[in-house]
Amino acid sequence: LKATAPLFVRDDLERVIDDLYQHPLRSVAADRINRQLRTGASDEDLADAVLNLRKDRQLSLIRAEGERDEPRILCSLGLFDTPTEGQNHAD
Repeated sequence: LKATAPLFVRDDLERVIDDLYQHPLRSVAADRINRQLRTGASDEDLADAVLNLRKDRQLSLIRAEGERDEPRILCSLGLFDTPTEGQNHAD
């Protein structure tokens, strides 16, 4: 972003962008950002919203150094064997 518009990138906005790349977004932040996008908020309004979320520590989930995330199931896929012709389900 700084390479394409260096005069328009504020330091606090750059920190927000870094947080978004490095840490998972909180659900409250995702909801608020989606609401802003749906209502057609201007770029400035959207930037103010994410800056306020970061200031209030509601933007992203930042873990302490060395703290590990618990494993999460991203997708659950149930697999089963379909019987071929001549087999019955009790086999």
